[in-house]
Amino acid sequence: MSAHEAHRVVGSGGVGTWPSRGRTWRVPEAPQVQLVVTKPVAGVSSFWDPPSPAYEYARNQMNRLSAEYSEAGLPEPAPLARARMLILLKQILDADSVYPTMAVVEDGGLTATWLYETASEFEIDVDPDGDMTWTVRKEGRLLNRQSSVSVLRRELRDLSAYVELANPSWRSLFPGGHQRSKR
Repeated sequence: MSAHEAHRVVGSGGVGTWPSRGRTWRVPEAPQVQLVVTKPVAGVSSFWDPPSPAYEYARNQMNRLSAEYSEAGLPEPAPLARARMLILLKQILDADSVYPTMAVVEDGGLTATWLYETASEFEIDVDPDGDMTWTVRKEGRLLNRQSSVSVLRRELRDLSAYVELANPSWRSLFPGGHQRSKR
């Protein structure tokens, strides 16, 4: 294998040795089980996609907000809300995604917002306990409210395509956004 060395431990239980390191790996009793242990070689493997520019933008905003809140003596976002938001954004944002605007909610939750058209809003809310809901509003009317990540991913993909068609230079509207380019 080009990116990894692989050593196989086969059987219905037993011990396998990783020859290059002399480590021993125990395989639990299970008939007909094959365990493949991989060891990364130097360098980053090519099958790991780098985070999307939209994810990096959102993460940088969250770091900046945490620092500003800390300096001002205000309560920072709840750790669980922050972790859940980062995981969620990593799942839903791709290379073509429009950048969200991040905000801290008074209760310690986080909000990611996308504003588009006149009075239209796409918003993801993560509360301090890590629970997520997302909403779409147009002219103040609630159009959709869910907690499905797969539907959220599709809706955000559609929104990003819409924004790209309406304004191909939308990245220049974000600080540092003009430096990022599509993959």
